[in-house]
Amino acid sequence: MDTSSYLMKSTWDNITLSAEFKKANRDNDVDANVGGVSWSMRHVMRSDPCRRFAFGTMVEDTDTGASFCSRQLVLA
Repeated sequence: MDTSSYLMKSTWDNITLSAEFKKANRDNDVDANVGGVSWSMRHVMRSDPCRRFAFGTMVEDTDTGASFCSRQLVLA
């Protein structure tokens, strides 16, 4: 297998940080960001059974939030 083509291939296994961004800080935007980051982290964890954890970040206007997901715990 050619390692250069494998490294250039875009897969969920290559994601280090899930992120969601919104320009406004409304309640439905916050909910959409949390849902999007949660889905992304869950997808990353599901696609790689050897992965132990994933990080996520959410940005709404000037507010920032961080998330952590492991096999036992989700902090949002």
